[in-house]
Formats: sequence, C-alpha cells, structure tokens
Amino acid sequence: MRRSSLKRTSLRPKGPLRRSRPINKGRKALQRGRRLPKVNKRRRAALRLKQFGPPAYVPWLIAHACCTCGHPAQDPSHAAKSRGAGGRARHQVPQCRGCHNLLHARGPSAFPGVDFRAAAERFWREAIRKGIISREYLEAYL
Repeated sequence: MRRSSLKRTSLRPKGPLRRSRPINKGRKALQRGRRLPKVNKRRRAALRLKQFGPPAYVPWLIAHACCTCGHPAQDPSHAAKSRGAGGRARHQVPQCRGCHNLLHARGPSAFPGVDFRAAAERFWREAIRKGIISREYLEAYL
C-alpha cells in the first residue's frame, strides 16, 4: 500500500491512516439501499432441490442416527464422490459432525465396512415409501 493514497482524517489527527479513495477503483461503491445484481432464483431453487431434495427430506434424514457410529445425526452428507460440488439428494446419508468431518478429510476409506451408497439408497427408498418424497418431485428432478 502506497503512503500517498493514505491520509489522516480531520476528526482524529493522531488516529490510524485511512484510504482516500475506495478500494474498488473502477466500480461504483456499493451504497446503502442499493441491491446487488439479481441471480436467477428459479435456477438456484431447482439446483437446491436436486442437491438436497424436498424441504422435508433433510430434517427427516437428520432425525435418524449417524450411519457410521450411531450418534445423533447433525449433517446430511453426500455419499457419492462429488469433489465438493454437492451430489444429488438420493446420495445423502445422516452423519454426526465428527464422522462428517472425517469423511471429508480422509474419504470413505476411513470407515471400512460401511457402504454409503447402499445406506443412501435405503434412506431414499424409505422416504419415498413414507411419502416424504412425492411422485411430482421424482418426475421433475430425476
């Protein structure tokens, strides 16, 4: 940071230095009350439905015990490899926070003997059978 772009304020002569111009030089500074650019809300909502399922699915999934250690679940975890981009709703399994972090750190090999895909499929079919996932959702997003 160059010293020429900094100046002392008149209110605090011995205070810290501050910038004389905004950081975003070419763009207008975001003013109070001005909205950020709109994003395509329909597309974002559709992507969220694909990744997490209907709104009632995640709370229902978290109500189960962790599929790896049996503690109360806190996070839905995508069982399929997705490189951080999120999988589909049908690939989610309930996990406690510790197991979820361990899965992200070491991968599925940290849990020998646990078949995440089979567990995810079992939860998905049970949710369909109990009516948590509707036929309309299945026709629209699968």
